[in-house]
Amino acid sequence: MKEAKAAMSGQPAPPGDFASLYRRAFENFGASALWSSRPVANPTPADALAITQSLRVEGNLQARQLAEQIERACRDGRREPRDVVDLLTIHDRVLRLGAVVLAAAGKALGFTPEGIINEIRRIARYTEADFRRLASDPPVDPADTMTSFRAILSEAESFIARMPTDKVGLIFLQGGNVVEPDPDRLQDYQTHAGQRRGQWPSNAEIITAMFERSAHRGEQGRPS
Repeated sequence: MKEAKAAMSGQPAPPGDFASLYRRAFENFGASALWSSRPVANPTPADALAITQSLRVEGNLQARQLAEQIERACRDGRREPRDVVDLLTIHDRVLRLGAVVLAAAGKALGFTPEGIINEIRRIARYTEADFRRLASDPPVDPADTMTSFRAILSEAESFIARMPTDKVGLIFLQGGNVVEPDPDRLQDYQTHAGQRRGQWPSNAEIITAMFERSAHRGEQGRPS
C-alpha cells in the first residue's frame, strides 16, 4: 500500500530499489504503457532502464514520475569505491573504457556515451576513508587510484568524440578479440550490437577465466 501511494504521489523510492520499481511499473502500467515489453523475474538495472522510455511515451503523469524514480534508483542505488577499482581493472585488462561506454549506451535507453561518462564522474566522488575501507591486498592508494580514474575518463571522452554516432551501441572485434577501434580505420573491424538483458557474468570462475584469457592474449602480442 505504501509503495502504491508513493507511485501516485511521485515520492522517491528508497535508493537502490530499482527491482521493486520495475515490478510496480508492470503492475500499474503493464497494459497501458508497457504492452510491448515482457517482465523478467530478476531484473538488472539495464532491464529497469529499458522500460523508462515506454513509460514516458505511452504512460500518464504517474508513469512518467515512476520512470524518473527508476532512473534515480539505478543511478544512485549502488555507489561503492570498488566500482572505480573495477572500471580501472576492466580498462587495463579487458577492454578500454571508451569502447565499454560506447557499447553500453546502446543498452541504457536515454543515455548517450557522453552522458554515461558525466554520470560516472558525478557519482564517483569518494573520500580517502572510503577507499581505506576496501578489503584489498595490497591496499588501494586513493590518490593514485583517482588520478588514474580521471585519466581513463578523459581518454574515453576523447575516443567518444571521434566516433560516429551511428556506431553507438556496438562493440568492435578484430581477429576474434574485442578491441577499442581506431576511429580512422573502422572498416577494418567487425561489429556486434549489444543486447538487452546481457550482463557481466556473475560466476567468479568465468570472470577469472576472462582475465586469464585477456592476459594470455597480451603476452602473445608482446615482441619476444
